[in-house]
Amino acid sequence: MGKIREYIKLVKTQRKTGRDMQAARNKITHYQQQTYNLCDTVDFEIIACINMAKQVSSADTVKLTDEGFTKYCYLFNEHQPCEYRNCLFFSDNFDYVVAKERYDAAVAARRKFLRELCKGRGK
Repeated sequence: MGKIREYIKLVKTQRKTGRDMQAARNKITHYQQQTYNLCDTVDFEIIACINMAKQVSSADTVKLTDEGFTKYCYLFNEHQPCEYRNCLFFSDNFDYVVAKERYDAAVAARRKFLRELCKGRGK
């Protein structure tokens, strides 16, 4: 029963860090209120690190997902903090990068545990 409890602990850690990462991502995300036209030549307004438009209009040939249209700031990187220190989202961006690293580490720990658990079982 020790292995099952350890696995449950790893899964709970992964879920918690995932929720923390999503909360940090929501802090650096801006949702556009107006409908964005993909065929228009006007550039998408960048307000935050992640800019999303839920309502998108386009030609009939363009296929879209339910998520809409997403455009990132040109300085945004999920794995490194933003270099522009005067940005309004600088501290929130740093929090997101740290939360993403913690989530990635929790996922890696759970996968490593499963690999080691099933290592000798396939023979």
